[in-house]
Amino acid sequence: MALLNGKTLIILRSSFLWTLAYFLLVDPRAVSGYSALVLFAQAMQLRLVEFSPNNPVVPILGAFLMFQGIADILPLSGDYLSHFDLIIPFRLCAYFALGAFCYLKKYALLSNSFVFFFSMVEITLNFFIYKAIREERNDNIAKQVNVERARGHYNHEE
Repeated sequence: MALLNGKTLIILRSSFLWTLAYFLLVDPRAVSGYSALVLFAQAMQLRLVEFSPNNPVVPILGAFLMFQGIADILPLSGDYLSHFDLIIPFRLCAYFALGAFCYLKKYALLSNSFVFFFSMVEITLNFFIYKAIREERNDNIAKQVNVERARGHYNHEE
């Protein structure tokens, strides 16, 4: 059993998205002045994004992130393994592509410190979620095989 299971990591990702949405809605300059964001911008030679409270796009981004976190919490009440087993690889590919675009096209509007940092955090969180979910799925399959062996329905020599 892993230290952090899939549900815990999904809740952690949702909490990260909610926290980011909160700061974008309440104090957007705290997000753009975050030291790790500035460090990533300087290390990757990306433009440092500045969020101002007057910008009408910032609350829309905050609302989008809030709903993204809610959309991850809702499937946890049911069979979340099959849902996230399908969605996480797509997210990983999309955020890898976004991070690569930010790195390779340094002068595009999308290539800024916030987008790159967010994509790197998402890659990290989604990788750990995928790893935990695959481990849970393998444990469930091993339990089913053991139950079938105990019942005598499974013969490994066939």
